[in-house]
Amino acid sequence: MSRFKSYAKLNLSLYVGRPEQSGRHPISSIFQSIDFCDHIEISSATTTSLEFISATSIPSENTCSNILSELAPHLKKKWDIKIKKNIPQGSGLGGGSSNAATLLMALIQLENIQLSINEQVNICATIGSDVPFFLTTGRALVSGTGEKITPLTNQPRWVVLICPNIHCDTGKVYRMFDTLNTFDDLNEHYDYNNHAIGFNAPMSAAIQCYPELQAVLNKCKMHTNQPIFFSGSGS
Repeated sequence: MSRFKSYAKLNLSLYVGRPEQSGRHPISSIFQSIDFCDHIEISSATTTSLEFISATSIPSENTCSNILSELAPHLKKKWDIKIKKNIPQGSGLGGGSSNAATLLMALIQLENIQLSINEQVNICATIGSDVPFFLTTGRALVSGTGEKITPLTNQPRWVVLICPNIHCDTGKVYRMFDTLNTFDDLNEHYDYNNHAIGFNAPMSAAIQCYPELQAVLNKCKMHTNQPIFFSGSGS
């Protein structure tokens, strides 16, 4: 059995532009990987299977099943894949995206598949906007629709994760965000030095979709004078 860690991320900043014709939103965001992670276990099997442990309501078609479909022409063996979930779903921490990229890299390693980094990025980009970032770790400026990754100097720090039991649906949050029409000028914010750490464009939309987030935020502010940030489009 082979074991792999699938790390979460924080959006230290998240600027979002007007959606493109494809419906995807261009972004300019500082991503930071953190040591909070899911665990992926892969072992040889007679048939390929995919199981999520300690998770609820994951559809049969998901980021990892899509990775298996994309890699199918390259796979010579069958694998039993178990993903032990610690990263809450709908939390803005990129759990599903991280699982997909980690599974891709794990299978490439286990089967010695010859794919260039550009090919890996292209596969990840078809799965989801956040997925290409998880081919690496550390800190990066993520732009385009998630496929442009510019590594930045890592700046280790401690963070406290507050994960209320609120599942934020990314599609729902972004549909609300579109109605608010508060898109960012990415030409202005593209240089990460101009990013306001803690800025999160979809946060107001998320609170409108899930008003209980405001109650959580208010309660947190009662207990600390430290900055409280919102990651991605999640809780």
